[in-house]
Amino acid sequence: MMTNNPVLPRSAYLSGIAFAWILVFACCGAFGDVLIDNFDNRSSPAPWTFSNGSEFPGATGSLTLGAGYQGQGAILAFNLSQGGNYTAAELSLPSPLTASGISLWLKSPSNVLVVLRVTDATGQILQYPMNRPAGTTNTAAWYQQIVDLRTPTSWFGAASNGVLHNPISAVGILATNGVDSLPVGSVSFDEVYALSSVVFSLDPTSALIPAPSGSGDVLSRMGVNIHFTNDDTALNAAQSAGFSWIRMDLIWSSVETTPGTYNWSAYDQLISSLGSRGMKALLILDYGNPLYTGGGNLPPVTTAAVSAFANFARAAASHFAGSGTRFEVWNEPNITGFWPPAPNPSEDAALVAAAVTGIHSGDPTALVSTGGTSGFDFGFTQGFLSSGGGANADAIGVHPYDVSNPTGELTDYNLHLEDVTSQFLNSPPPIWDTEWGFTSVNYSPPGTLDGHDPGARNRQATLVAREMLSAAAIGYPLFVYYDLLDDGTDQTNSEDNFGLLATNYSDKPAMTAIRQLSLVAGGRVFSGFIHTAPSSLVAMRFDGENDSVVAIWTNAPNAQETVEVSGNPTATDVFGNPLPISNGQLAVSDAGGPVYVRYVGSTWLENLSVRAFDQGGQDQLIVGFVTNGSSYKSVLLRGIGPALAAFGINNFLPDPQLDLLNSTGAIIDSAVSWKPALSAAFAQVGAFSLAAGSNDTALLESLAPGSYSATIAPRSSDSGLVLAEVYDADVGLRNDHIMNMSARAFVGSGSDVLIGGFVVSGSGNETLLIRAAGPALTSFGLNGVLANPVLSLLNSSGATVATDTGWSNAPVPGPGAAQLALTTTDINAATAESFTDAGAFAFPSGSPDCAIVVTLPPGSYTVQVSGENGGTGLGLVEIYEIK
Repeated sequence: MMTNNPVLPRSAYLSGIAFAWILVFACCGAFGDVLIDNFDNRSSPAPWTFSNGSEFPGATGSLTLGAGYQGQGAILAFNLSQGGNYTAAELSLPSPLTASGISLWLKSPSNVLVVLRVTDATGQILQYPMNRPAGTTNTAAWYQQIVDLRTPTSWFGAASNGVLHNPISAVGILATNGVDSLPVGSVSFDEVYALSSVVFSLDPTSALIPAPSGSGDVLSRMGVNIHFTNDDTALNAAQSAGFSWIRMDLIWSSVETTPGTYNWSAYDQLISSLGSRGMKALLILDYGNPLYTGGGNLPPVTTAAVSAFANFARAAASHFAGSGTRFEVWNEPNITGFWPPAPNPSEDAALVAAAVTGIHSGDPTALVSTGGTSGFDFGFTQGFLSSGGGANADAIGVHPYDVSNPTGELTDYNLHLEDVTSQFLNSPPPIWDTEWGFTSVNYSPPGTLDGHDPGARNRQATLVAREMLSAAAIGYPLFVYYDLLDDGTDQTNSEDNFGLLATNYSDKPAMTAIRQLSLVAGGRVFSGFIHTAPSSLVAMRFDGENDSVVAIWTNAPNAQETVEVSGNPTATDVFGNPLPISNGQLAVSDAGGPVYVRYVGSTWLENLSVRAFDQGGQDQLIVGFVTNGSSYKSVLLRGIGPALAAFGINNFLPDPQLDLLNSTGAIIDSAVSWKPALSAAFAQVGAFSLAAGSNDTALLESLAPGSYSATIAPRSSDSGLVLAEVYDADVGLRNDHIMNMSARAFVGSGSDVLIGGFVVSGSGNETLLIRAAGPALTSFGLNGVLANPVLSLLNSSGATVATDTGWSNAPVPGPGAAQLALTTTDINAATAESFTDAGAFAFPSGSPDCAIVVTLPPGSYTVQVSGENGGTGLGLVEIYEIK
């Protein structure tokens, strides 16, 4: 056990909880790391002290002990409802420590920004906001923060230069009003360490923080704002860049110039143009109408004006029904520019409630969002929701302009918005990011206003890429970039420099960055986040059919991080230009991120299917498979009987039972039917669909590395043809994969021979040992075996690649070998040594059992096991990887 001493060398406690923690991140396992405090074995948090930040009067709170991440931890309470900026837990170190980073575990509510404060050797105080790491959205759960002390965001006192001067003499944990302006609650913290180094070692196969549900397809959720109804050149550019949605004002005063009469013609052209490109619209129902509000810039607030606006909304929904159009009620109602003379959440609530009712009346299937607020305006949103504004809306809109360095504050702000929404709505709808953008004017060279400056445009591009990746990472069902086209050519005007395209339709660097992001996300699934160190690094993994791409960037201003990269990946910058990986290291900077690291998988066995005549008992169909690696694997298993009728097979087994067994022979799961929820898994792996309510069977399992078998047997005295299938249901890299597959069944004649199919996936060629056993099975006490097996390997076109009639004989190549461009070195007789290499049991010398060693390119293959001269009996087919 650890002692009460709050500063112990790491080497003093390599037992108990230390080991559990070392396994979390490799970055924090160095023996030079030092425990600052774990709060165990004492009755008070001393020597830590509490501060209410008295330089900003009004804050109250306390510092106590309570449940920690491991054992006890500290609890910092805060109440800033009456003023003040923070409360703090502060510790003066008994002895100064040289540190590159600080690690700790936190549990915090959504309304607070936790800040780390350290005092260096000069007496300078440096501060580091600890925004929640991407994917950590459970406020009841502990999460780890790893801070690189080279990247403060603010500093004061002594040297006052923002550079850490080791050693450090004090640390502090602050609960601040950086999210909500008047927060009340408590932050728990524990296991505080000073780190000798902070290094991120990228392992693309490591366990992920899962992506939010439904967020795998990024491009289908990605939109861009426009200011036109007819511009084919601009729409073509948006489509080619990967956008699926267009956001556009549906201006009330333009559509209704005569009371009760609506002219949709301009918008009809837009919706038609989008439909021809496979795109859809988010239309903003907005702005005043002189017929009802007294001016085009005045919102509808009277009963008559609100009713007229609701009629307009109903008519719009009815008119565009069937096009997939979505709606947003108003734009940024929390700022005076769009709700003069002053924002009023109650007035906005009344308008939104009426419009939502109208839209759902006009088209019950239409989706509608509340008006996106300018920034995360929690006070306005609370007033809006408390006045009934969110009732029946399909989404809550927000424009995250107050997130200056994505992902940065986005996870914190969005989580708090979700919590605020849930306070007022029993079934809170999702949040849509309906507008967010960056103007290059904000990144002009010092002392200038020049949004056309190349450096300013490049900075815009990096932030745009992070914005879209961050919005995708949050899981927004819809996120929209503002804006597609520059509004003008004035390099000093902010509004003229938000665009992805210049006014002449040429790509700005931001559009190049979007195109590169779309190349990464297109055809791949966003699977989740890789744990990083420091926590200000974000690593999103996208998995394709045979590769994975990790998008990496840092939220820390001016940060320069080094990522250790294993294997042989390639890397590109935000624009798609190649990046060097030198000595296994890749540089990731605030100025240059995101970067994309691509790992191409090797080859692997992905699927096994076996068709055989199943008559139960010894002659039931048994399939075996082995998974390797160090992590759990998703495996889909199916036992198909009745569904074979759709393929013209009438003598199918009518009532298969599927049992999954572990290596000891114990049954770990069974199925006598299949669940409709498995349909998505069928589609993912490319398996044919099953009829609802059929007697076919299926299981989707997460399996630890090891050996498994599955039996398919009749539940009655029936017999018939049955199909067994084993699918690797993971996506992306297959460093952990199915490495061996086998099937034992009765081998009949004619159409009842044993037929196995398998898939080689990935890149490059795969060397396999393929065997057909008959006589060798007698050594396992089996009778009635196939006396003289014949092994045939066929390619996807059905041409024979090779045939073998005894493992002592050389296999005979067939026409399929030439189709695959295989040479004599690719098809070989198996040897006893090859059996040993593959881990296969031995065949008797000179036996008629069959075996070949073959090197195959990726593709689909079939193995047939038949009896010589129509012989029948029990047979075994095996497929082994040889690495």
